[in-house]
Amino acid sequence: MDIICETCKRNDFKSEKALVAHLSYYKSKCKTKIKDYYDKYLRKKDEGYCKICGKETSFTSIAKGYEFNICKNCKNKNPEYIKKQQKTKNKNRTKFKSTKLDENYHNFDIKCKICNRKFRTINGLSRHITQKHTIKPEKYFLEYLNGKINKCKVCGKNTNFDCLKKGYYKLHRNCSSKDIDVRKKIDKSFKKSYKNININVKILKYKNTINRRNKIKLLKIQLLNILRIISIDRNNKRQCQICGRIFENITKLSNHLKFHNINTKKYYDNFFKSDHEGICLISGMKTNFISLKNGYYKYYKSSYLKSDDIIKKNKKFQTNLLKNKILKYQTNFGIEINLDEVSKNKDIIPVRCLKCKNIYYNRWYNISLGYGRCPNCYPRNISKSESKLKLFIKSLNLEIIENSRDIINPLELDIYIPSKNIAIEFDGLYWHSDKFNKDKNYHLNKTEECEKNGIKLIHIFEDEWVLKQEIVKSRIKQILSLNNSIRIHARKCQIKKISPEIKNEFLNKFHIQGGDNSVIKLGAFYNDELVSVMTFSHGSISKGSKNIKNVWELNRFCSNSNYHIPGIASKLLTYFKRNYDWKEIFSYADRRWSNGNVYKQIGFELDSITKPNYWYIKGMEKVHRFGLRKKYNEPKDIPEWVLRAKEGYHRIWDCGHLKFIMK
Repeated sequence: MDIICETCKRNDFKSEKALVAHLSYYKSKCKTKIKDYYDKYLRKKDEGYCKICGKETSFTSIAKGYEFNICKNCKNKNPEYIKKQQKTKNKNRTKFKSTKLDENYHNFDIKCKICNRKFRTINGLSRHITQKHTIKPEKYFLEYLNGKINKCKVCGKNTNFDCLKKGYYKLHRNCSSKDIDVRKKIDKSFKKSYKNININVKILKYKNTINRRNKIKLLKIQLLNILRIISIDRNNKRQCQICGRIFENITKLSNHLKFHNINTKKYYDNFFKSDHEGICLISGMKTNFISLKNGYYKYYKSSYLKSDDIIKKNKKFQTNLLKNKILKYQTNFGIEINLDEVSKNKDIIPVRCLKCKNIYYNRWYNISLGYGRCPNCYPRNISKSESKLKLFIKSLNLEIIENSRDIINPLELDIYIPSKNIAIEFDGLYWHSDKFNKDKNYHLNKTEECEKNGIKLIHIFEDEWVLKQEIVKSRIKQILSLNNSIRIHARKCQIKKISPEIKNEFLNKFHIQGGDNSVIKLGAFYNDELVSVMTFSHGSISKGSKNIKNVWELNRFCSNSNYHIPGIASKLLTYFKRNYDWKEIFSYADRRWSNGNVYKQIGFELDSITKPNYWYIKGMEKVHRFGLRKKYNEPKDIPEWVLRAKEGYHRIWDCGHLKFIMK
């Protein structure tokens, strides 16, 4: 009979266990306690109440319901139940007296040598030592029982402690297989496992009569087994190499090896393993065992991806995929691509336009995504912000070259000023993010190529130009040495401590990164006017450094754009060094804007060059990666950037930083 769930009227439950599973499943709509379900739908009127006191009895299950008519308290007071318990106790006592253990039950032979208390067993003594006297059994064995530490017969090192009764082990676990006495025991047990030859002998001995016919049968069986062992093929993996029996599958053979008391790995090592098998070709480490059919892995876990076989397979697979894609896009874009260049796995390949017959360079991955048209026939759209930046630089009476690929061929530069040997890249947050396959080295590659040609490249993010345009303009003028500001000497300025409010107001007005959370805030004043600010803080986790005593980070430094103050940075730094305890000062220079010349002039030394880091972007909002790191309740298998991409965030990469240190 099928059982029906009374809440959802489902009638396909074949047992009461299935109904209980349905009610207790966490995703089920009918999820309830089983007792509540029984009380609501299945319980009778007088069921589950004690006959004596009237209280509710205990619930057992859906099948039995409230099984007992008496509660636990009344049951213990009931004289009939007490008589039954006494009878069972008396029976158990009589059984215990009849056993052999009762003879030595009151013999307390083992003594504690500290407090002279007696025990029946060694386990009781060891428990007493650890709990009362707080002594480990090993220490008690050496000091009070005059025990000795055994040395391994094979390697000669001290063995581990076993227990108070046995003391120390005679051998190590690893050395037990090398000992001669242990090997003899293994050989004896191994010989007993050859039951194929001696099966019928046991049957005949059991009958106690050996007829002539039985003798002939026994001899035939023994001869067949001997012939089977002699005719073993060492190359046949389906044949048992011990008894010579042939099997259909290797799985059946592996089950048969239990009959010989041998592990599959040991069996493979004894009969099929070659000299160089089981050792990684790259790292030289031992590899894991797979099966009797496949043997050992060729490579170690971490070295698997570095092997030549897999690298070649991946390259072939990727090139074939991309070739098929490129052949589709050739007709749509009106271009011609040499497929031999694609097979060489070059990052940038030459492309020929069929309209104007112009040869230009492009990434073959970008072509496969659909971004591969000729730049002459289909010039790209320039954003309004980028065009405004170009108009601003032209207003400074400078000749510029726009969107040129000839300077660092095949890469493009948005603005190049030949008179100053300075180039400017306008990086739109959306188009320069990883959504359009701009990897972490995209901006860095351009700066390094410009450095090789003696060009200083400046990267301006879109949000910096839109939100902090005046700071960007003054910074560009300063780099181009076209800033018509008032000149002030640093000796005329006075250094003072400033409040966090004044500091953040000044930084938001003149520094591109804005305000900060700093410990020490110093300001330079000229005629009671704040002209320059320098802040110091301890190392932060978000930048990959630790908070160490007397180790400081120069966090922010900027000056009023209306003034030019030579030597103000060194004056602020010397004030800090004289008035505060320090062992080390470090700071970072952003490679998008600076080469770190200011730090070199002050007395810092270049320590290292950091890798490019990323910011999360969403529209015109740019968020630091530390603010969107993975939470504790998020899945560990999925990377952080994949989770944030689902939320609508994308990554944009900078050019890294130059780390400077002063000791």
